[in-house]
Parts: sequence; structure tokens; C-alpha cells
Amino acid sequence: MTPSAANSPAGSGDVADQARPNTRAVALMATGMWAASRVALALFTYATLLLRPGDAGQAATSFPALASAWLQWDAKWYVQIAQAGYFNDQSAGFFPLYPLLIHLLGMALGGHYLMSALLISNLGALGVFIGLTLLAAHEFGSARTASYAVTMLAAYPLAFFLAAPYTEGLFIALAAFALYGARTGRWRIAATCAFFAALTRLTGIILLAPLVWEYGHQRGW
Repeated sequence: MTPSAANSPAGSGDVADQARPNTRAVALMATGMWAASRVALALFTYATLLLRPGDAGQAATSFPALASAWLQWDAKWYVQIAQAGYFNDQSAGFFPLYPLLIHLLGMALGGHYLMSALLISNLGALGVFIGLTLLAAHEFGSARTASYAVTMLAAYPLAFFLAAPYTEGLFIALAAFALYGARTGRWRIAATCAFFAALTRLTGIILLAPLVWEYGHQRGW
């Protein structure tokens, strides 16, 4: 028995288990925060298009215009790869999982590849919100701490990349669930998420170090 356990009052472990946040409630809280942030970003996009000079603002009321506003920089590469495959040496620098998902969903949606990219990114963002919240709740045993974590995520200035047709939403979601799976001993989930994270971005390979460390720690190495 450890000193902390010896000095703790009887039944304190049961109280701690009972106080641990409910996983479903935490996930629902994260989903609500995600939905609110999506509405805020949609309104921001709409307002930005309205403020464009000339007649450009008049087209802001159309949904294609709102979607096209997010087709910038690397988003164009991902959509082109999803449509035509890897077409030159520069396009080969983009990892395959995200454009592959865009291609598959785009075919199901009748060739609307930009819409597919936005859907995958924002569903990935939902995974980020839920995964981070579950991880924070597990680590600190507090729904309030989990709420702080997801609020800080939503308020972070660069969090709008989680809505753009980029890999950030998908990658961070996979990373969060890889770490959550490792910390909770769900190693199949952890390994699968880490594998797909490495197929999304080169930086996914860094997940190997914490997973090996955690596995060794749980096995008493």
C-alpha cells in the first residue's frame, strides 16, 4: 500500500471513481462546443464575403460561394489530388489518406470534391473536440478541466484551420484518440489511429515515441 493510500480515508477510491466524469456527458459537451464553433465560423465567412468590394459581396448568400472561400493554398492541392490523383512531383509531397477520403466521399456526393473536403475536415474537427475532451477528462478526472481544454481549443486563433479543407482536423483527431487509447489501455485503437495519422501527415510518426513509452510504463518496463 502506498503512503497516499494508507493516509487516505476509507472509501476514498470509490468516491474518486464515482466523481470521474461521465464519458457520454463529456462527449456531448464537446459536440455542443464544436457545433457552436462551426456556426460562428460560418457566420464569420458570410460576413467576410459581404464586406468584399464591388459585386462580389452579392454572391455571398450562395452556399457555393461560402464553400469556395475556404479553397485556399494547400486546399487546392488536396482537391486536385482527390480528383486526378498525384499529377506531378510537387503533388507527391502530400500524404494520401486525406485526399483518398475526399475522393471516396466526392464520388458518393456526385463529384462535389470541395464539399467532401469540408465535410471530412469538420467531422475531423468534431473528433478533435471529443478526443481532446475525453483525454483531458481521463487525465485530470474533472469535467470542468475537460471543458476548459475544449474551450481553449475553440478560442485558439488558428483553430479555424480545423474547418478549412486541410489535414489538421483529421490528423489531430487521430492523434488525440491514439493518445487516449494508449492511456486507457485500448492498444488496438491507439495503434490504428497512430497508423492512419502517419498516413495523413509526416509528423504522425512522432506518435510512436509516446505510445512505446506508455506501453512500456503499463507493462512495468
